Amino acid sequence: MTAGRRVSEVAREWFEASEYQQYLFLHGLGVELAEALAEFVHKQIRMELGVAGQDARDIARLFQQGYQGSRYSFGYPACPRLEDQAPLLKLLDAGRIGVTLSEEYQLDPEQSTTALITVPSRRTLFQRAVGVPHCGSGLQPDVARSWIAFSHCVATDL
Repeated sequence: MTAGRRVSEVAREWFEASEYQQYLFLHGLGVELAEALAEFVHKQIRMELGVAGQDARDIARLFQQGYQGSRYSFGYPACPRLEDQAPLLKLLDAGRIGVTLSEEYQLDPEQSTTALITVPSRRTLFQRAVGVPHCGSGLQPDVARSWIAFSHCVATDL
């Protein structure tokens, strides 16, 4: 998910013009937008799998992962190696929406995020429902690409 290159460009312009407050507001908005889009897609996937009805109704419980499934982003303890997102970006063809990796494996534009989304206890049911044989470590590549395409459509149609 990305807020887009233009957000980074304008934020940089404002920073260089010493418009620090405007820069901070826009930068923060861009980062939060990318995260909100990722969470929105995660919710859409839970809805498609029929497990969103189990989500906590209380916002405080939601922030404590009061729902089924997880969203893992690179650079955090569950996926600490940023370089591991390189194959994901290749699979996603992220360049078509303007997202690239720096030499340090940082996303560019900065107001972007990648994630791996799992709904572990329903995986077998999902695989049976769509006719995918059990593959041990998760979804088959063609099914993963379908979810990736779905994620991209949701993000670009907003």
